[in-house]
Amino acid sequence: MGNFFENKELITERVKLAEDIFLPESINDYKNISAKFYLNIYTPMLDKSKIKSEEKPAPLLSKFNNNNINPSKYEQSNYIELTIPRYILLQFKDKVPVGTEFIITCIGEFKINHFRIIGLYTIEESEG
Repeated sequence: MGNFFENKELITERVKLAEDIFLPESINDYKNISAKFYLNIYTPMLDKSKIKSEEKPAPLLSKFNNNNINPSKYEQSNYIELTIPRYILLQFKDKVPVGTEFIITCIGEFKINHFRIIGLYTIEESEG
């Protein structure tokens, strides 16, 4: 059986937690906990001092290529929402503090809805 990522480049990115996550008392409840993250690769110019999300009217697409799709609005935000795996949450006691950095990768194609958290980003200081 071949490796799924054989001859493909694995793309990883670092994201920063945008808000504190207060964890449930029981570790059995550490599942499907999602949070908002700042992802610089998608929103490099947007302010990251606070979470922002706003709806905007969509452009008329009927003028382009005889398209019959006419969305009424779209949402612009400076964050993405991802589910944090249980094995990562087990490394925290009461909360995951804002600013905690995680490593994400794309599963399959490089699209916004294919990102998955695969680990914590930590910097080990060398002695010397």
